[in-house]
Amino acid sequence: MKGVSKMKQLFITMISISIIIASDTHPNKIDAIFKYYQNKYQIYNLDDLNRSKLKTRSNNFHSSTERDPSQLIGNWEGQDREMGLYITVGTDQVAPTMGSINGFEPADGSLTITHDEFTTELTYMSIGSIFGNRNNNRNAGALQHAQDYVDSAATLQGQSPFDLLEEFDLSYFTDDSIVGGLGGDDPENCEINWPDDPYQMAVYSFVSEYVLNEGASVGCFTDDMSLDQTYAYVALEIENQWSESGGGDDSGREYMFMNFDIMNLFLIMFGMVPEGVEYPTLLVLSTEDEDVMVMALVFVPEGSYISFDSENITIDDENLEFSFNDLMMVDSAGTTLNVDGIIGPSMYELLAGVETEIPLPSILFDSVSTDGDWYLSLNDDGTGTDIEILEVEDYYYETYIDTNISYFIWNATDDSVFITYLDDEGSIIEDDNISVAYSFNEDTLLFSQTIDPCTDPYYYYYESYDECFENTDIGMYAMGVYDIQDFHQEMVSHLTLIDAVAISDEDNIPGDYKLYSPYPNPFNPVTTLGYDLPEDEFVNITIYNMMGRVVSNLVSSWQNAGFNSIQWNATNNVGQPVSAGVYLYTIEARDFRQSKKMVLLK
Repeated sequence: MKGVSKMKQLFITMISISIIIASDTHPNKIDAIFKYYQNKYQIYNLDDLNRSKLKTRSNNFHSSTERDPSQLIGNWEGQDREMGLYITVGTDQVAPTMGSINGFEPADGSLTITHDEFTTELTYMSIGSIFGNRNNNRNAGALQHAQDYVDSAATLQGQSPFDLLEEFDLSYFTDDSIVGGLGGDDPENCEINWPDDPYQMAVYSFVSEYVLNEGASVGCFTDDMSLDQTYAYVALEIENQWSESGGGDDSGREYMFMNFDIMNLFLIMFGMVPEGVEYPTLLVLSTEDEDVMVMALVFVPEGSYISFDSENITIDDENLEFSFNDLMMVDSAGTTLNVDGIIGPSMYELLAGVETEIPLPSILFDSVSTDGDWYLSLNDDGTGTDIEILEVEDYYYETYIDTNISYFIWNATDDSVFITYLDDEGSIIEDDNISVAYSFNEDTLLFSQTIDPCTDPYYYYYESYDECFENTDIGMYAMGVYDIQDFHQEMVSHLTLIDAVAISDEDNIPGDYKLYSPYPNPFNPVTTLGYDLPEDEFVNITIYNMMGRVVSNLVSSWQNAGFNSIQWNATNNVGQPVSAGVYLYTIEARDFRQSKKMVLLK
């Protein structure tokens, strides 16, 4: 049957997780991942996983009949922000919600799992599961691409062909998975054992990144001027040709069904059984061409790889609806698992010519909190500044500090505020201007900003929305919507007026370490990360993706004590733009370590 190698790959992954779960002593790497996710998500118990309902467009944004710009003067405390994505199409259609299709929120319908020892229902689903597509680039296809390049380009490069397996100490783990390599102390952070020959260096940089999945190794090679750069163009050429060929993406897709959400999956991987989930069960469905493969992992009681002897599965490709009709699977011990039911993602309806909100996963956008850290001062001389809290006592804000994160000048009409940012010398920063609509609702100031990431030249500019969605990661939020007539995002910020703010001396030194929430968040294309240092310290600030992989080593240097900040422009360590999604950032200074979450929209 087609896809046997993929099934093997999934099997190995599952077995690995089973070993992790069953082991009394986790490997150091797993221990580190566990602590990492605990810190990043503040997941110390299941109560920490409670999430608010999906945010919708604020119904509090009601304009006063008359607005006087002088009412804006004062000091404002940010309460929360609400994010909305809105789309208008020219053709009636439906699309899956992000929350449902990514395992953040329950799907429509369920699958009944009947086990020899229990019965449960699978109510969550995820497309492109963390088990399925992680190793698309760690494969024999990428190795073969590099070998073909070496063989065909040998004459052009003046080099003799060589066998990559032999020269780089590689071997096949499965039919499509490669292991081995020259390695290094930390290949993901560019600590790689490079070959002596510069031509082989170039080839190995591609192999390290795309075959062995060891960080952005091509960039490591081309950016490290201590290495022989004679054949740097070769590394880039192999990479570009690989990318243009489709990057070895598999034609099949993996779907994951479970009776717990994606965050509880992490807990289970760390050996913690979620409360309220009896017999946690995971079913992985892999589709490739016309073949369908199924795997199941029963965490409690312990299960093993389960094969199936019937394929009573139908798939509605249009609505991504899966029907299981008494599918029976049997493990090596003879334990049976029967699957029945219909399940699919929650869908939202798009009517032609009608603006529709795209539901956002609450786990990502649940009232984008300011954590009480954001304050805005609008002065009567047309200047302003962002200020952040230094000390809190009994919910009364006693002391504030000017963080020097941003200064601006402002003016307003009866419905809009125009802000122009200034640099440290007070000069206008070109192309760093914003306009926000404002309104008052009792004692709350509401700022509403609308961004069109496809047509705004500050972000992207494309001839059409379909072209934009095809060439950027923005389309992930619309989940395959087509015939787009309009698309924009809206952020509504809620601020409360406070009577007085005492600005401390700029030379004031914070009394403790602190990492602030990013501003703005969600963001595109730049956000600011603020942090306090009570003394001079060597500081590391690292950006991670949701898989825990390093994206950018943003800061790694001695920093002066004080109220510091740095901007991240959504690029990785080699300067390449990263995909839209959720990112985690961590500060490490002496014994202090803290992490927060941010969301990049494109």
